[in-house]
Amino acid sequence: MAKIPKPKSEPKKEIATKPEPEPAPVAPEPSASDAELWNSLILFAEKNIPGIKRSLTESDYVFDGDKLTIYAKKKFYKTQLDKKVPMIAEFFKGKYTILVSAETLNKDSEMAAIAEWMGGGEEVQIDADE
Repeated sequence: MAKIPKPKSEPKKEIATKPEPEPAPVAPEPSASDAELWNSLILFAEKNIPGIKRSLTESDYVFDGDKLTIYAKKKFYKTQLDKKVPMIAEFFKGKYTILVSAETLNKDSEMAAIAEWMGGGEEVQIDADE
């Protein structure tokens, strides 16, 4: 009986893996002044920046030092806000750098971890009365 030669093994190829997604941002507790400033921006926008009041009211925000990040939640809102960033910056008189994100801001770190694990999502509130 003839011996069958063993095939030469090829070098192992590295399998490309998906990069780990960045953790979803978690909101710090807003201070009263942050909430007042945000409400002032909404009132200013209502009178002076046409077309973004709804986008602002539906968005979440975080003031972090000299940076304001607006979490627009929807691509449409992000597009509207991106167009108006210079007018928003004018309201703040250059005090804040304005960033607009299409991400959803999770208010709870545990919920943020779950949303990240599931590939994203938006937290909803369900009323117990219904």
